Amino acid sequence: MPFTVSVICSSAPNPSSFAAAVGLLHGMELEEIRKGLETMEFPGMRMESVVHAGIRFVSDCYNANVVSMKAALQMIRETPCKGRKIAVLGDMLELGEHSNALHRESGRIAAASGLQLLFAVGGAPARELAFQSSASTDQRGSLRRTSTIGTRLTSAAH
Repeated sequence: MPFTVSVICSSAPNPSSFAAAVGLLHGMELEEIRKGLETMEFPGMRMESVVHAGIRFVSDCYNANVVSMKAALQMIRETPCKGRKIAVLGDMLELGEHSNALHRESGRIAAASGLQLLFAVGGAPARELAFQSSASTDQRGSLRRTSTIGTRLTSAAH
């Protein structure tokens, strides 16, 4: 039974398939699963898509983490676009001692996502992301410019 899922990301494996399998395992009918998946909505600030004046804005900033940032950047890479692809990425908090490494990894992913502009907003983690994305840009120069915006003061007495 074919059905449409109202998400803007085509990541594989598709989580909708897993949800359908769990529903079947728990005795749900296919029609009930179809209705649920076709009306599914993400929570606020999670892959929210708004088109204004011909420009698509996607907000995926609720408790951002490496997995959600990778999914958002994959969506940017896979989504056709007539104009420029621009990302505004911020610090992913609560990553502990792995923060810099995970922000650098996100920067490498951003560099490979077909962006023309990347703005990294925040403190030191955002600078790591921006630095790595500009260092990882391929020879075609798909990422033409990175910029860091803002600073955050932190106390040494955490």
